[in-house]
Amino acid sequence: MSNFHRKRSLPPLSALPAFEAAARHQSFTKAAEELHVTHGAVSRAVLLIEERLGIKLFTRRNRRVFLTTEGQRLFKTTERILDELNQTTEDMQRHQSHSPFLVVSCEPSLAMRWLMPRLGEFHALHPELNVELRMAGGPIDLIASGCDLAIRRNDFGIPDDYQVTDLFEETSGPVCTSLYWSSIDSNLDKATLLRSRTRPNAWEEWRNATKSVTVPVQKIKQHTEQHPEQQPPEKLPKQPEKPPKKQSKKQASPKQASQYFDHFFYALQATQSHLGMTIGSQPIIADDLTSNRLIAPFGLNETGYHYVMLGLNSLTTDPRIDAFQQWLFTHLKQN
Repeated sequence: MSNFHRKRSLPPLSALPAFEAAARHQSFTKAAEELHVTHGAVSRAVLLIEERLGIKLFTRRNRRVFLTTEGQRLFKTTERILDELNQTTEDMQRHQSHSPFLVVSCEPSLAMRWLMPRLGEFHALHPELNVELRMAGGPIDLIASGCDLAIRRNDFGIPDDYQVTDLFEETSGPVCTSLYWSSIDSNLDKATLLRSRTRPNAWEEWRNATKSVTVPVQKIKQHTEQHPEQQPPEKLPKQPEKPPKKQSKKQASPKQASQYFDHFFYALQATQSHLGMTIGSQPIIADDLTSNRLIAPFGLNETGYHYVMLGLNSLTTDPRIDAFQQWLFTHLKQN
């Protein structure tokens, strides 16, 4: 049955902001100061709601006001609705093509280690735009989240009505510092495997993808000779010897020491602190490899995944989105 002609039993809508502020502060005076109205205006708004509903919303004791049980129920609903309305209004304004804001959602590790270090270049080219960067991964509803664009690893189903633009192919492999690699005698079997709960099967996936691994010892020696500052100092002790095993020492043992972190980003930070080896992925570790903060002794292998940019299909162009995409594509082409 249609509710099109339903008559709603609502309190006076214009009085709700005053009631919400008074309930939140537990004070008519503070509510008046926040709303830039008089104490009497707040009092009249609350009285209007009470008379319309026939319910007492506040009790007054010792020159203070306290919410009744009914008042608490109305306050919770009113606060939620006003917050949602405020958020929707802000999102609508930000999505206007003339808005100075551009909201971009990005995978946390990629945002912190790759995108954020490069945003200064975009701001220099477009000082009129403010990029609001939101950290999130996985599926996203661009409209509900209030985001203009999203950068994601394409490891989930993407809606057909989204515009999908390929950014770069993901490659991955074990990474560590030169100091740590030398301290374990270039032997993966001696390494502590650093794992993250956001990518719990990264080591197993790498082993299955590579099957057999050859350790390029000569390459590591050349690397440390070229970068003497990364050769192992005396304060970084050699890892203790382990009993010989039947399996190849070039393969990571399923039972070897592991350390877990809540997020991939933390595992990378631990790797830079010489705590072990983790499975790093390009482009997240691009700057680390270029600057020799990390090395990839076994190289990097294709994972089959890509990082993509998601946007809404639109019949009209948005100059904010066009500016960001053009800058990003130009940067990727040059680098």
